[in-house]
Amino acid sequence: MSLLVVVLLLAISQGEATGGAAQQPGALIDDELLRVDEVLARVETALRSGDGGTARREVELAVELLRPLPIGEGHDRVAESWNRCGIAARSANALPQQIEAYERVLRHRESTLPEDHLELLKARGNVADALYLSNDYAGARPLCESVLAGFERTLPKDHRFVVLAREKLANVLAAEGDLRGARVLLESVLVAREGTLGE
Repeated sequence: MSLLVVVLLLAISQGEATGGAAQQPGALIDDELLRVDEVLARVETALRSGDGGTARREVELAVELLRPLPIGEGHDRVAESWNRCGIAARSANALPQQIEAYERVLRHRESTLPEDHLELLKARGNVADALYLSNDYAGARPLCESVLAGFERTLPKDHRFVVLAREKLANVLAAEGDLRGARVLLESVLVAREGTLGE
C-alpha cells in the first residue's frame, strides 16, 4: 500500500470520527465561551455562600480559558466575557485578574470604538479603578484624566458621570500627594452635588 493511500485512509478515518468535518474556529470559540460562562456561574455561587477562596480560584480559571481567545475586531463576545470576568474578579477581590480582564476589554474598545464613545470611557475608568486599588496611582492618573476629559467634551458639566470622574481623579491626586489639585476638583464636585440637591 502506497504512502499516499495510507494518508488518505487516515484522513477519512479522522473525518468520520469528527462527524465528517473539522470543527470551525467560530464554533471552538463558542465552546470556550460556554465554559467561561459555567466558570463565572460558579464564581457567583461561591460568593453567595461566602467562599471567597473558591471564587478567586474560579476567576483564575476563567482568565486562563479566555487568554488564548482572539479579542480584536469581530470578537465582541470575547470582549464581553472578559468584562464579565473583570466584574467577577472585582467581586471576588481577585485584583490581578481584575486588572488583566479590564485591560483586555480596554484594548478591544480602543481598537473598535471612537475616542469619546461612552463604552470606551467606561472601560478606561474600570482599568483606572483597578490600578487605584492596587496603589498604582501613576498608572491610574492618566486614565482618570482621559476619562474626565472625554466626559467633559460629551456631557453637561454637572452630569453624574462628569462629577464622579472628577471625584475619582481627586482621589488619585490626593493619593499622589497633590492635595491642592485634589481640593480644586473636590470643591467642584461639592458645588455640582449641592446644585443637584437644590433642584
